[in-house]
Order: sequence, then C-alpha cells, then structure tokens
Amino acid sequence: MKRIAKWVILIMCILFLLSGCNEQSDGIWPMAIMVDGQVYLCYDEIIESDDVEILGYITSTVEISQGPKEDNQANFPCLNQPYGTLNGRMMIFYEDNWHKCYLSSEIEEGNGPKKEPYLIKFESIETSRVSRQEIGISWLASYDDVADSYIIKRRDVENGQGVGEWNTIATIESDKTLSNGNWQYIDALESDEPQQYEYRIDMEISDTESYVTEEGKTVFGSNIKVCIDPGHYNIAKEVADADEYRYVEGNFVLEIALELRDILKEEYGIDSCLTRETDTITLGGYTDDELDSAHISLRGEYAAEEDCDLFVSLHTNSNAEDANGYPTFFQLIEINKPIIIVNQTALTSDVAMNAANTIGLNLAEANYELGLSVSDLFHITLAEDISEWTQELNDGFELGTVVCRTGKKGDYYGILRGATSVGVPGMIIEHGHHSVQEVRRAAVEGELAKAWAKADAAGIAFGFGF
Repeated sequence: MKRIAKWVILIMCILFLLSGCNEQSDGIWPMAIMVDGQVYLCYDEIIESDDVEILGYITSTVEISQGPKEDNQANFPCLNQPYGTLNGRMMIFYEDNWHKCYLSSEIEEGNGPKKEPYLIKFESIETSRVSRQEIGISWLASYDDVADSYIIKRRDVENGQGVGEWNTIATIESDKTLSNGNWQYIDALESDEPQQYEYRIDMEISDTESYVTEEGKTVFGSNIKVCIDPGHYNIAKEVADADEYRYVEGNFVLEIALELRDILKEEYGIDSCLTRETDTITLGGYTDDELDSAHISLRGEYAAEEDCDLFVSLHTNSNAEDANGYPTFFQLIEINKPIIIVNQTALTSDVAMNAANTIGLNLAEANYELGLSVSDLFHITLAEDISEWTQELNDGFELGTVVCRTGKKGDYYGILRGATSVGVPGMIIEHGHHSVQEVRRAAVEGELAKAWAKADAAGIAFGFGF
C-alpha cells in the first residue's frame, strides 16, 4: 500500500460524484462499513490530511437501516468510495473529506464520539381531491421502521396562508416494516361546500436516543377539481408567417395549462385534469381537428367524466381581417384585453361568475404590468347584466369584460355547449390578442405563460372563496 496525495483523492472523488456519490441517504446514522470482518461506524468527524493510506474501496451496499454484512460493504448508497487508515484509525472518504471511523466496541465503551440523535422530518406528503366531501392524504412508507405512528394534522387557510391551531384528525400506527409503498388516509368532510386546508404529518417515535423529529412539510388540499382545456392542438391557429416569432396558439395555451395545473395545486391545493397534456388531443375516439370542430363538445363534456366543479378553456384572441385599419396580425396594443366568455350554466353559479370576473381583472393587471396593454382596468359584470359577445367589443379599444355568446342551440361555442349539457359551469378565457405583435413576442421570449397562469389560478381560487 502506498500513500497518495490529496489531489489524487480529489480527482478520484470527482469521478465518484458523477456516479451519484455526492448525496447521503435519508436513512439512519451512523454510516457503517465492514473491513476484515469488523464493522466501523462513521460519524461526521472530518479529518484534514494528505497522509491516509488507502486500503480498499466500497464494492457493495445495503440499506442504511441495516448493518454491512460482508467486507468492503457499506450501508449508504455510494460505490467505490475509498477507505484507509491514518495513525491506526480507520477513515472513509466522502463529500470531499476524510471522516474518522470507530469500532462498535469503542462506542459501547464510551471511547468514541458522543452519538447525536438523527434528525428526521416527514416531507413526502401529497393531497388529492377524492370527492366533493373527501380529501385524500398520502405519504411514503420510508420511515416505517423508525416511526411508531403517523399523526395527520390540518388547519384552516386564509389568504393563502395556514392559520389557527393544528388539529389532529387521525393517528395511523406504523407496521414497522420498511417498504417502497404508500400510506393513504381519507379526510371525510362535513359538507360538500368548497373547502381548503393545510395538512402536515408528524411522527411519534420511541427511540429518542437515536432520532429526533421536526414538524413535517405542509401542503394544501381542497375538495375542488377543475377541468383545464388547452384550446385547439399543436398546429392550430398558427401565425408562423407574420414575423420571426412563429407564434402558434395551440402550442402556447398548452404552456399556460401546464403552469396553471401546477400553480393551482401548489398554491391553493386545487386538483385539476387536462383535456390534453401533449401537442395532440384524443377524446371519445376522436383526435385533433375532429375535436376542434364537429366533436368539440366532447372537450366540455370531459369535465363531467372527471367529476369537475369548473371547466376552463384556455385561448388567445384575434380579430377580423385588417381590423381598425391595421394589418390583421399587427394590431395596435390598444386592442389587447382579456375577454371571458361564460356558458349558460356559469350564469347560474356565483362561484363561476366570481371566478370569471376575477380572472379578467387579474389578466388586465398582468397585461398592463408587462407593457402589453394601455389599461389595467376590467369591466366587472353581474350575471343579470351580462352582454352578448360582439365583433365590435372583440376588435375595439374598450375594456375587457365577461360576456356570453348564444346561438340557436344555446351556447354558441360547442365547447361550452358540451359543459352546459353535463351541468358544469364553464368559460373560455381569451387572455389577450395574439394579433398584437408585442403579445407574440412576450409569449415566445418572456414569462407570459406563467404570468397568465398565475392570474387564472388566483381568479379560480377566489371564485371558490379561497
């Protein structure tokens, strides 16, 4: 065996890091290795030295909750780590440093370092809307061998923040068997009114010498589910030849939809489903253009299939040819405004109308702040005062507002007729005019999708009283 310089070790460890050795397992301290039939416990004692004599390398691993069973084996997931000796003391190299190790007999005799309890915090918690009176809570079984029980807690939410005391709603006994499975608990609500809570999971442990716990990660959950329809499909409503931005409405609204899904869940605990998550759409045996024309109502009907409380179809707007005396796709910024078109069911829903008006107001403010409109105002409309959509409103320089559009079959747009036919309040959100070049530029080059999604999400949440 020969002594090697620290720079050689560092080069070796760069290679180890590339193979995933830079992360410690979320398991139980101390880390341990077996050398010549003896188990060495490795604590976080860093030794700065260039004189460690390399004896070998870790060739196999076991779960961190187990002890090593054979030579050159460790209980943390990192192959090829070097180990060696310094002044007769076993050392192991990880995280760019040598660490001192002790025989288990030394620890028992009190000659090793003081064993500090390992800090554990439960973070693998998720919520899901099961029904209008049930919220599901799930978590990984990764601490089953440590935890005696899991304590599920919740509290109220106001203005996007958890408030008040935490209430224990259930205590689940651990089966003490470590596995890759999940635990699940259903929080049964007293009514089907829109409800939003903050949840967390704490643990009870009996081995307080080895472990200490912190309060678990918190997440929001609700009994609300929204159907999000990214309008059209990948090549629909293309403005590729207008300028260098090559804007495509069908592509951009999918970006908005994916952002909206995440924001609704993370910031409000609202679940959602999408009519499409890729460039294409397939429903009821029909695909793409068929669902953008003759069978478009299936998109609105999908909201009922998924037991949703609201349907929103995401779009960007255009105008009549050469409106206002300007080229079709080079309209003045003064035309840009949000227009929200609601279906007949939404007109009977305070939730939907509140959401529609708030979405419109939020979008007007977002467009103005991004320099995409000349006003941050939006005309709030009550259901009893609703007006019909007109081309003049669409193409003019007036404020955006909430409107309806009716035809011989009720709702003019088949997508809204579909939602009405299954009793789901719905709306088309025309976020702004892509016929304005500044809007296309912001869509392709900026953060417009996220800004619009945040405006939509806040409006939806407000509609449900969150």
